[in-house]
Amino acid sequence: MKKEKFNYFDEFIKGSDYSVQCIELLNEFFEDFNKNSLPDNIVKMHKIEHEADEEKHLLTNYLLKDFLPPIEREDIVLLAHKIDNLTDNIEEILINIDIFNVTALRPEISEFTKLLYDCCKSVNALIIEFKNFKKNSNIEEKIIEINHMEEDGDSLYSKYMRELYRENNPIDILIWTQILNCFEQCFDACEQIADAVENIILKNS
Repeated sequence: MKKEKFNYFDEFIKGSDYSVQCIELLNEFFEDFNKNSLPDNIVKMHKIEHEADEEKHLLTNYLLKDFLPPIEREDIVLLAHKIDNLTDNIEEILINIDIFNVTALRPEISEFTKLLYDCCKSVNALIIEFKNFKKNSNIEEKIIEINHMEEDGDSLYSKYMRELYRENNPIDILIWTQILNCFEQCFDACEQIADAVENIILKNS
């Protein structure tokens, strides 16, 4: 039986699927927030993140032996790294909820989570389309959509950081600054994936 050829684009999709699993888990947990269920969710999230790391290592190990990859090696490594970063950054939100012993969420967290959910789904759609980038004319629209969402994330971040720093509880300010920074890093990670895809397409067009 002929061995199935390794496909880097399918590996990118798998990596992006892990990010979607993470944001779906986070969104579900935040929708019905219960501090008592945090440990279980941390275990679930870490399992997803670990599987994502394993998948990235598989890609890297194959690339080391591959004589002629479909795009430049450094682009494969960079995109795989950017995709994995998004998964790591989503997990970091949950880790900080645990570290700071958060017992109740601020109302604006639902806005951040909803936007990040939409952004991760758009990134996933982009990575799926990227597999056929030489035949697909819709990719640029998806890149622009992700960039707009990242800008919306910046606006949310600025708005609620201003509100946060007008409050008088220094502990709350410390905690939520860190958590909002985690969300900001997630939005940045989404944009960086879109930028990496765009650069690869430009180099290979």
